[in-house]
Amino acid sequence: MSANFVRQLGFQSGVQLNALQDNSDAPSADFSDQVFGIVMRATRGRIDRPFKVNRNNFTKKLGRGESIRASALNEAHIHVFEALNNGAYEAVVQRLVTPSAALSYISISVGSGAVLTATVAAGVITAIAVTNGGSGYLTAPTIKISSTGGGVGATATATVAAGAITSVAVNTGGTGYVAGVTTSVVAVANIEAAVSATIPVTPYMLTIQHLECFNDGLSVELHADQKLSGGLPVANSLINLKLRDANGVLQYEFDGSLVALTDDQSQSQLITDVVERNTTNVVVTVGAQTSVPVNSNAYGRDANNNNLVAVTPIMNYFTEGGFGYTTADYVRCVNLLKNTELNYGYIASGGTQAAALISNLVQLAKDTNTQFRFDLDGSLSPAAAITQLAQYSIDSHYVHAFWSPLRSNDPLGLNGKVLLGTSTFNIALACLRNAQTNAKGFAPKNTPIAGKNFPLNRTGIVQTYNPTEQELSDLAANKINAVIYQSYNGGGKYVFNDSLTCAQVSASFKKLISVAEMSSSIDNIVTMFGKEVLQLPMQTAIKKTNDFLKALFEGAQSSGWLVPSDALGGLAFQYSVVPNAARPVDRMDVSYTLRYDGTVRQIVVSQTLSK
Repeated sequence: MSANFVRQLGFQSGVQLNALQDNSDAPSADFSDQVFGIVMRATRGRIDRPFKVNRNNFTKKLGRGESIRASALNEAHIHVFEALNNGAYEAVVQRLVTPSAALSYISISVGSGAVLTATVAAGVITAIAVTNGGSGYLTAPTIKISSTGGGVGATATATVAAGAITSVAVNTGGTGYVAGVTTSVVAVANIEAAVSATIPVTPYMLTIQHLECFNDGLSVELHADQKLSGGLPVANSLINLKLRDANGVLQYEFDGSLVALTDDQSQSQLITDVVERNTTNVVVTVGAQTSVPVNSNAYGRDANNNNLVAVTPIMNYFTEGGFGYTTADYVRCVNLLKNTELNYGYIASGGTQAAALISNLVQLAKDTNTQFRFDLDGSLSPAAAITQLAQYSIDSHYVHAFWSPLRSNDPLGLNGKVLLGTSTFNIALACLRNAQTNAKGFAPKNTPIAGKNFPLNRTGIVQTYNPTEQELSDLAANKINAVIYQSYNGGGKYVFNDSLTCAQVSASFKKLISVAEMSSSIDNIVTMFGKEVLQLPMQTAIKKTNDFLKALFEGAQSSGWLVPSDALGGLAFQYSVVPNAARPVDRMDVSYTLRYDGTVRQIVVSQTLSK
């Protein structure tokens, strides 16, 4: 039917219907406080940018891990595994590599075009001449010999050079071959695979770049269904392509064409485009060989009606380049994590003791308003741990240090009983807590991840150092959170014994991790909303921001984040949103004062006997 209106009237008579105005829009839920970012060494994963990992694809994305004995950096693999299985929703991983890391192309080609002619004498094949050597043969193809005259038993071996068959040696001449009767000598068109630093200049079918960089390589599988023309099989450009890891686990599967082709919905079926639509982790290019020949080990079906599939050996296409990381390597990887479009609410150290990496992650925490939790060496005494922390000169409520003199079983079974950091485990428990939001969207971040309710869930824990009360006092004075055994009613547990930030203050709220979490969350929410009112009229932006802050702070107070303060006249918060006095034309000033709930770290008990 014709419309009863137009969207824009000129001078004509009619009805104009304006577009729907949506005043119900609200900030969408953000799950970044259930996600952590990490720079780590891994045996799989992209090296050019961060990527997401969850507990379902952990091994597929990061590999099976390696022993800590091989490299202390392998501890991070255990940290991520534990975190994803104890509350963290996802990890945003930036893989750590040196500039020596090298990613090569896997090229797939097919040897074809060879023309071979047999010489027969006294029923025996005495020679096979190479009339045309063909192209694309990387390895010697199988030579098949048949005859319409009934000859049997002849075998031969080809020699290949520069992609062509240069000669064929007769191994067994056979019997019963008749001169002048057709004797067919065919070089099977084998699907070939090779690894090269650049796209090959010789004819090829396709090249594959697997950007997830598996240290243990990949195998490629290729198949083309039989295609008939005039009742006879002909070469087929439609292929099925599979990538499997070294353990045979399917990673990717694509169906597409080696030539430009569209489907019924006019969507390109060129294998390059099919891959690009499905993933950014694989790049495929097509070459001059645009079909799978009939006489191929990847064409059609065998005598048992099973698909013929060409399977390459494991192709080692990526070289990690060693563990000799420099400060420049750490800076590059931290900057990639900083500038990613992927969101994360915490930064994990992964147990690293690399001072340059920790220092750069400290700076990342400050630059991004994100909590960073890291481990001091658990094999050190409290005094030595204090000395280790001092080298970083940290004064920030965004940074939290943990000392854990605990050995436990490796949950992955790659090591025996090992000394593992606990800071990433603490992040996992925080992520689990943050998932429990109330009706107003607030998680109980006023509850720190410490004490009896948040035990260290590991098996076979052995505490290797028992600090004295004075040493615990020294640790706390230096803003170090000890993770040790504590006795409670009903039994003892290994727990996060404190919840201090690295802010160098003694009485300020800044020293409490819970306040740091609530404060940075509020700041992130407010600044994110600020981006939504940019470029609006000044008075509109002021009204929207006032309304938003009122709802935000009232929700925070009802959720236990904020409590009344005498300094605020019995209020829990105050705020103002006004045009800037010096630049009222284009600048809006937002300020707020909040009284967060504190944390009970110390209890003084007194008893008085009365007569």
